[in-house]
Amino acid sequence: MTRTRCASCASLIVVPGFEPKTFLAAIQDHRVATAFVVPPIANFLASHPLVDKFDLSSLETVGCGAAPLGSATEDRFPTAGVAYLLRL
Repeated sequence: MTRTRCASCASLIVVPGFEPKTFLAAIQDHRVATAFVVPPIANFLASHPLVDKFDLSSLETVGCGAAPLGSATEDRFPTAGVAYLLRL
């Protein structure tokens, strides 16, 4: 999927490690539309109060894989402003 993004001239934003404010600022500042994350980060996006302090309105799709995602987290995504949650 990374090669497809690069071939289509889309930007690829990579953060070296997870730090909540840095991660959210990257989404906000770079107007990220699609993010691929692991379940703990999906849970963070769906429920952490810090998320509300950033403008994540550009985030339309979250792809989540590598482990099962709990149904409670899945149920929170429509209210988190994300249009699509892809289970990979």
